[in-house]
Amino acid sequence: MVEPRKHESTKRKLWVSCFRVFVAALCIGWIAPAAAQTDLDAFMRQVLAKRDENWKKLQQYVLDEHETIDLRGPSRLPIWGERRDYTWYIRDGFFVRSPVKANGVTIGEEERRKY
Repeated sequence: MVEPRKHESTKRKLWVSCFRVFVAALCIGWIAPAAAQTDLDAFMRQVLAKRDENWKKLQQYVLDEHETIDLRGPSRLPIWGERRDYTWYIRDGFFVRSPVKANGVTIGEEERRKY
């Protein structure tokens, strides 16, 4: 009969210890983040402050993209490939990618607007 009591006492000590660790972890977790300011927080504050100005500057640029895909076989012989050119522009407040050329063929203005 002595052994079950001893076991219950050890079990209770374990539960109390776990509870203390849990409470300590909660206290540290709630207090530490409120006091800490990181470089990332300061940087993001600057980015948000200049967001509108940066968006206006970005709208002044025309972005071009060149896409090349090559599939080569043994001894680097070309088997298949594609070449495409795109231009990015703003439509309804979003940047849209518009195809200009596909495999050397210029895309017509009507077809570009459909895309």
